Parts: sequence; C-alpha cells; structure tokens
Amino acid sequence: MWHLELLEAPLLDGREHANAIDTLIDQLKGREPRFVELARTIKPASITIYGGFYVSDEQQGVWLDASQMAVLAACGIGWGLDLFEATMLS
Repeated sequence: MWHLELLEAPLLDGREHANAIDTLIDQLKGREPRFVELARTIKPASITIYGGFYVSDEQQGVWLDASQMAVLAACGIGWGLDLFEATMLS
C-alpha cells in the first residue's frame, strides 16, 4: 500500500480540497508507465485512491478536472471518496 498524507489538519473548504487534489495528482504525473507495469506484473484486483473530506454546512463540491482524470485513467487508478460532517471534528 502506498500512503500519502497531505496535511494533518482537516480540509474544510473547496479551495483547500482542490489544492490537496492538485498535490496528489502531481505525485502521479510522469509515473503512469510505472502504474501500467504494476498492473501488468502484480495484477492487483484494483488500484484505487481513497480519500475522506470534511464538509461544513456551506455548499461545497469535490471535483476533478479533465487533465486530473486523464492522469488517473493513464495510471488505471479508480477514485473513492467519503464525506464527513465537519462537526465530527469537535
């Protein structure tokens, strides 16, 4: 398992989420051939990014733009996401 923790503090707004996703995708860029080799050699059942986001009462979204989706697709990586209420932080 590969583990990357971007920040200790929970991310609470859309801009923080977007910046964290950009950082994560940047870690994958250029490594697409390695993920293809991983899938071919080890044959895992799946390669998935799992994340959790805290959301407040305000309307917020989690999104990936086309270039980010292209990197994930080139790596053969799925995307899983859980949303948690910010009140769970108290």
